[in-house]
Amino acid sequence: MTETIKIAGAGISGLTAAINLAKNGYDVTVYEKDKSFTRDNICAVRNYDLTEDALEEFGKFGVELRPQSKVNKVIKFSPTQSIEEHSKKTIFYIFERGPNKNSIENQLYRQAKDLDVKISMGEPVNEKDVDIVATGGRRMDIFAYGHIYSELDTSKDTAYIIYDNLYAPKGYIYILTANGRTVIVSVSFDRKKFRYLPVNFSIFLRKNNVIRDLVGREEPVNKISGFGNYDIVKNAKEEGRYHVGERGFFMDASKGFGIRYAVITGHLASESIAKNLDYNKLWKRVLKEELDRNFKRRILLNRFANKDYDLMLKKIGGRVDIEAYIKETRKLKKHIDLFFPLYAWKWKLGKKISI
Repeated sequence: MTETIKIAGAGISGLTAAINLAKNGYDVTVYEKDKSFTRDNICAVRNYDLTEDALEEFGKFGVELRPQSKVNKVIKFSPTQSIEEHSKKTIFYIFERGPNKNSIENQLYRQAKDLDVKISMGEPVNEKDVDIVATGGRRMDIFAYGHIYSELDTSKDTAYIIYDNLYAPKGYIYILTANGRTVIVSVSFDRKKFRYLPVNFSIFLRKNNVIRDLVGREEPVNKISGFGNYDIVKNAKEEGRYHVGERGFFMDASKGFGIRYAVITGHLASESIAKNLDYNKLWKRVLKEELDRNFKRRILLNRFANKDYDLMLKKIGGRVDIEAYIKETRKLKKHIDLFFPLYAWKWKLGKKISI
């Protein structure tokens, strides 16, 4: 008799788990509370510091994903400085999210349906009744707000990142273009200022010279928002249920990336079930070092003022290869490692560490 696996959440991690389990002969049902994929956005998957190309890595973890565009140049701004990073290697792969035909969710949906995975859209389920929980973040540690425009006058192979604590507290603003659309999104890691982000974003559009010239009189076709969470993860399996993606706090704490971790943990949960392996040991072997490193960077970045962003870009300077930028940021490692125990202790005072 074929074993049945139930999954809560038809996002990236849930569908990745479903695809891999179906390939291993399981009867899989995915329950999604929303009737359609509503999370409209354009997002980046980092590729610049990986030892293996991100798309090849996705294939290794059981899914085939096709990006809408590739970024080979990043222009970064702080209040007084700017730099241009370039690379022969793809720096970011750009994907659409949400309802569009070729969004990540719809690509995975089609792959799952081809494997006879049952996907019940618009049907919520009690998490206690499933095997894998892939229902997204539990709390708001990161908040993003922005606009989608018909394609603005930007290059598809270029991403723009703006550091300014006035408009993106402890975070950044990014601009990406794909499939005839451009997004401008402010990402904040300062929980005390989340409520002001939409208002400050509107001010930013009017006052920032780069953005004002870019947007002109264009009106957004959509306004978007979202949140994420991160933590010092210790346990991602609770009462026999596997927590994957953001539900397990698997997110890049330094920059807010989550797509890659969603794919990896979805695959690892399926591998744990299919091969009767310890899920916590699996994800710790594959991800723990990277997650801890990103968390340490976030602790440091939370202390950055605008003058620190100015200094960082000034030290990197002008037009550089992305490898030079990575080398420069790694010089911060000794400082982070020295003070991390103190910063982590302060973080733990107000956070629940394990899930």
